[in-house]
Amino acid sequence: AAEGWVERALDTIEELDLAVIPRWDERYPERLLQLHDPPLVLFARGRLALLENTTVAIVGTRRATQHGLDAAHLMASGVARFGVTVVSGMALGIDTAAHRGALSVHGGTVGVLGAGVDVPYPPSGEALHEQVARHGLLLSEFLPGTPPDRSNFVRRNRIIAALAQAVLVVEAPAKSGALTTVEHALDLNREVLAVPGPIGRESCEGSNRLLRDGAAVALEPADVLDQIGMGAAGARLRAMRAGSASRVLGSREARRDAARQRTPPADPVHAALWNALDWEEPLHVDVIAARARVEAPVAAAGLLELEIEGRVARGGGMTFRRIG
Repeated sequence: AAEGWVERALDTIEELDLAVIPRWDERYPERLLQLHDPPLVLFARGRLALLENTTVAIVGTRRATQHGLDAAHLMASGVARFGVTVVSGMALGIDTAAHRGALSVHGGTVGVLGAGVDVPYPPSGEALHEQVARHGLLLSEFLPGTPPDRSNFVRRNRIIAALAQAVLVVEAPAKSGALTTVEHALDLNREVLAVPGPIGRESCEGSNRLLRDGAAVALEPADVLDQIGMGAAGARLRAMRAGSASRVLGSREARRDAARQRTPPADPVHAALWNALDWEEPLHVDVIAARARVEAPVAAAGLLELEIEGRVARGGGMTFRRIG
């Protein structure tokens, strides 16, 4: 059986034109040699040159909130715009958002797998797997055809940490696997940063503890660029952000002014719901119901009607915001 597996792996290497990089090969990433157990061989599919760039790992929970997904995408696209390669683990949640963020600005991204480079995991991520293979780099120490396994994911985390010059944790609960990447990063003297999350939110407990224990605070991509010695790029990004923020603020004010001139809904319940909504932050239907002093089912029905009328926009998970 093992002999057949090796034969199939060799066929896959030829079919997909995979690079096979033993530890003594000049293409082997020098940063990995800092590990006490560097992979004996790497299998790579894609742009090997991305490993020569400045690299940042972006990691976090698979069960990410929309806040976490948005933050990961923002951070990844922000640093990738300045030529930084984004490294992550191709898992659901934060990893996926990080890879997509880098790809969205035609930046470089490396997916380190807990399976063979020919095995998309999760299966729902097959499209992203192929995107990274075409435009970025897929990397694994496991023979092609190796199925995903929990122990493999733990092992691949050391590679993510070693390849990166800094590790950014976006959203992670107290027992997140992403924190093992941090442990490796600290052993390797890599910079560790974290995005602050709401106090009391379980999905942010681990990342918030990192901040308490001394990790650098990352509020925007420029903070990450500062930590990896790209302060000039960080300053440029802040200047760009300040300019766009003023334009966004102006457009928000214009929308609010226009909306203030709209007549409130005639129905008293609809009017109460409309007035209870926030302009920018989507609120859960239960919060809106409490503000409007109506029962939640009544609020849900009324909000759906307001959505049809174009007065309300729906967010994720029965959240709504006012648009006019």
